[in-house]
This record gives sequence, C-alpha cells and structure tokens, in this order.
Amino acid sequence: LKIIGGDPFLMIAFDAVVGRNQPLADGIEATMVAPDSALTVNVSEGSLPGGREVRLISLKNGAFRALTTAPGTLSLDCDLGDPLLLVVEAVMSLGDQPLVLRFNKDVSDADVGISKDDFFLDPQGDAGATELNVVVDGQTVTLSPDPSWESGESYHLELKPGVFSEARFGYGQHGITSPLILPLRMSDAPSGSPVLTGAVIADVAIDGDLLLMADRDSGLRTFDVSDPNDPVNRGYTSGIVGVGAVSTDGFGQVLTLEGRIGEHVALRLYDIDELSGAENAQVAHKATMALSVPLSGVGPGDLDVEVFADVVAFSALDPSGGITVTYEYDGGAEPTEWLDLFIPEDLMTPHHPVTLADAVSGVLLYDGTAPESGGLTIDNDHDVSLMRPLALKAHSNTLAWAFASGG
Repeated sequence: LKIIGGDPFLMIAFDAVVGRNQPLADGIEATMVAPDSALTVNVSEGSLPGGREVRLISLKNGAFRALTTAPGTLSLDCDLGDPLLLVVEAVMSLGDQPLVLRFNKDVSDADVGISKDDFFLDPQGDAGATELNVVVDGQTVTLSPDPSWESGESYHLELKPGVFSEARFGYGQHGITSPLILPLRMSDAPSGSPVLTGAVIADVAIDGDLLLMADRDSGLRTFDVSDPNDPVNRGYTSGIVGVGAVSTDGFGQVLTLEGRIGEHVALRLYDIDELSGAENAQVAHKATMALSVPLSGVGPGDLDVEVFADVVAFSALDPSGGITVTYEYDGGAEPTEWLDLFIPEDLMTPHHPVTLADAVSGVLLYDGTAPESGGLTIDNDHDVSLMRPLALKAHSNTLAWAFASGG
C-alpha cells in the first residue's frame, strides 16, 4: 500500500533507482550512485514553499530525514527499489479543514479495514489533545479534526505500522516497523483573516473548450469542457508548488504565477496544445523566470497575471502601422470596397500566429501564421465594408504583467 498524494500536504511518491540528477519535480532531483548507496534529494531554491519542514521518508521502514528550510539536501539510507515519499509540511487554515490522504489501492475493502485506530494525532509543543474523525472512501481517507485546530500550533499525524502491513497490500519483504509521521501546522493568522492555504481556486481562464484552473494547493489543472455536463481531465502540473494566477496570451501559450505570497514566486510558460492534448497527464513548463524578491500580500486574488499582445486597430479606409490596402473604385474617384490588405514583415514573427478580426463582432476574418519571410496578404473574402473597424493581432511582442497585492 502506498500513499500517492494528499491535501493540504504536498507529496512526491517515488522508488529508489540508480542514477544521477533524476528529476522528481521542478527544481527537485534525486541521486543514487549505486544499489547499496544512500539516496540524496536536492531541493533547489523556489521549488517548494519556504518556511516549512520537508521530510524524505522511507515507506519500507518509516525512517526519515528532515529539512527545516529549503533549499537544501536530504540523504537517506535505502535499497534499490525502496518506496519513498517526499512530504512538505501541511499548513492548514482556521476551523475544521480536513486532511486528505490518497492511496494507490482501494482502502475501503473489508480485508484492509483502515479505521480511526490506524491514525494518531500527536500534538507538539503547547498544542492540546485532538480527536480525528476518519472517513474511508475507495482510495481516499479523509481525516477531520474535532475539536477545531488550535491556531499557531504544530502536530504530527502518525500512521501506525499496521496500515502498511503485508495483510494490507504490503510490499512483500517491505513492511513498516515504525509509524509514518507527517508534519502539519495550524495557521497562526488571526480569526477572520484570509489564509493562503487549503484547496483554494485562485484563478481561472478559458481558451476555446479548455478550462484552466489555478489551485493554490494542487497547481494548474485543465479540463475539456466541450460537454459541460461531462468535463474531461487534461494536462496538469506537478502540484508541488501552488498556482496563484493563470492567463493565456491568445497565441497558444499559457502563463502562470506559481508559488505562495511571502515566498518565492515564479512566472512560468506552458504550451496550450500540450495541456489540451494530454490525457490526465502531467505537463512540464517550457520556460520559467523566478521573481527574485519574495512577494508579500494577503487575500484571494493576491497574485495576478495579465497578458497583452500587440494589436493594431484600423479600418480598410484608414489603415495604420504600415498596412496597405488594395481598393475597388468602380470608375469613380473614391474607393467603393477593398479587395485585400498587406501586412508588412515588421509587424509579425515568422511562423507565429496572425489573426484579423471584426473589431465590433469579434468574428475572425483571418486565422493563420506569418510566413518565413516577407509580408502577408489577406483577401477580403467576407466582403467587409471599408469603414468597418478591424483588429490585427500579430505575435511580435507579448507583455506579461505579474503582480501581488502589497508587494
């Protein structure tokens, strides 16, 4: 039986394999130089939320190593093939927000019989005793505190060795001999103030039939909503770092702000075709830029990103930006209609998207790409009038405006 995820825990489940600098997530790599050597995990700056305990845990025997402040390195003795879990301390919001653990197999089966007795909440420091309500549903176990958590206090959630015994889908020769301990902390934010943890949908964006959802805990999630009654999971990010904002640039790219307020935040770019084409699979970013100064601020909408692309507004009778138009005169001195327009090379980037739209109705009159070299001629196939306002979008420059309230 393996834990493969949880909320608001941030987790990476993996097995020990020989190799150097094996990527586990953005900025997190594992190295095991030989089958009998220690496994080392390097956590680079900005790859995980700051100010939290990070644990590398063996699911073979419960042994662990802890890192109190990322970046840093964790090293753990293990054998080839051992199951491991990298866990970031959960920070919970005020009130009775549940803890959720996800397993790789159905734990509601009578032969497994996971129950409240398999979990123990160990208060740390001045924290008082707490009770846990346990609900088992398929591969998910939900644990709700009762009474409510104490503000500012820390706890350890202990999973007893029996949870991973051979009788409960154990690893054969593997079997935990000591409790598996997951660290968690209650936010010390005063009552009524916004808390930046928990399953919070921070932002959404739409591109055609693709819904992009930024979640502060689960990262970027995308869904095909062509049938609103039956949305389909598409591409998603690792979920190790939460996403506070998402936007598209109108040219097949998605920009996100990833991280949490008060910690390091990164601006990242994804390919929308990769996200929409993935079948419930993880997608990697194409580019990233760390915002070096930790941002500060509070409240929903604390992170935002907007995208502005070059747009030329004009009419065929009054072109601008170097655009030229071929007219039909019907024998008179004034043009009666336009036949085509020519977009100069300097308004475009080769092979990048170009769109021409009716600026009033939004109807696309042209949707294509710029040539390898030279300008582009667009015919008036829609019989658009001379005075009709037009909007040309050509991907020459895109500006992303990323900001946080209070920082």
